[in-house]
Amino acid sequence: MRKKRKLGVCGHFGSHENINGQMVKTKILTEELTRYFGSNEIALVDTYGWKKHPVLLLFRCVKLSIMCRNILIMPAGGGIKVLAPLFALLCSILKRKLHFSTIGGWLPAYLSDNPWMIKYLKMMSVIYVETKSIKKSLAEFGIKNAVYMPNFKNIAVADV
Repeated sequence: MRKKRKLGVCGHFGSHENINGQMVKTKILTEELTRYFGSNEIALVDTYGWKKHPVLLLFRCVKLSIMCRNILIMPAGGGIKVLAPLFALLCSILKRKLHFSTIGGWLPAYLSDNPWMIKYLKMMSVIYVETKSIKKSLAEFGIKNAVYMPNFKNIAVADV
């Protein structure tokens, strides 16, 4: 039996025709984590186009949870309602650590409209947010597991 991988990443890796901020952050963060841990320690699940094949996504998410000690999810507003509860429950049952890297600043407003999601966010090991104000807003919902991780991009710097 293969040993557990250190990290499973579930996010929108996308297509070349549909480049957006979610895809860019997912790819850049995954590249950096791969550089740090090594490609043999990371497994990926791409959520791009998941609505066309929801059962396949479910199967891949369960498999990812079984084979990895840590799970990092990177859903946007539409995917959080599926991925957060699914992985929170899987990671709770399988005793895995669940990490959520937010993309943008939409989460506090989302929680105002969807307070049922708060319990799932509290089940996560860490929620990485892009601003200190988001971290403060989440604390107002009773979510204390948020950590500030500023947004970043790989940008080539020209010689001056």
